[in-house]
Amino acid sequence: MKIKHSMIVLAILSLVTSVHAQNSRSGKPKGGSKENGVVYRYVDDAGKTMYTDRVPPGYKGQVDILSAKNGTLKSTIDRELTDEEYQAVIEEENKQKESDKTNKAQLQSDQTLLSQYSSVNEIDEMKKYELDQIKKAIELDLKNIKSVEERKMLIANEINKDARNKSVYKDEINRLNDQYDSINKNLSNNQQMFDKRQKKYDEDKERYLNILKSMSELKK
Repeated sequence: MKIKHSMIVLAILSLVTSVHAQNSRSGKPKGGSKENGVVYRYVDDAGKTMYTDRVPPGYKGQVDILSAKNGTLKSTIDRELTDEEYQAVIEEENKQKESDKTNKAQLQSDQTLLSQYSSVNEIDEMKKYELDQIKKAIELDLKNIKSVEERKMLIANEINKDARNKSVYKDEINRLNDQYDSINKNLSNNQQMFDKRQKKYDEDKERYLNILKSMSELKK
């Protein structure tokens, strides 16, 4: 099951790479798939029609502005692009590069997730097991804290009976205070770990279900 899922994710990554390669060979701009971007079409000095995401500075001929999504004509200008227009194209291209980088990272993360779990049930089982172990650790911390508090209370009663007992219990009081602080710190760490791991498993399960849904749609 894990291998099959991983192969599908790799197939998706290969398809994305193939599309980019085809766009590069066809002379279309790398930003041609941008949802809200534009493609510029113009005729160069050799009479060749060019499709690009930027028109060379100083070009003064007719420039058609197309939709990057479907290539339909949006508008036409008869002047060279302004510095602002040129900068806008560069910014849009940088956004696309960042988006591509994010998408690639997500694909790698999904592939790791598919190799980590074989099913949704496995996620639930691992979550239950790990959280149960942390719960036991928290319960032990609470039990130890209660034990220390009870001992400190007994010592306080002895001191109330006879103030001279304060010197007798001095070292033990210091030891109990250190022990109390240490257990409380451990309890806080375990509680934070519980919340962190619970959130991690919930996020993994949600993403895993989304991956399965996407793969199911691809098969249609």
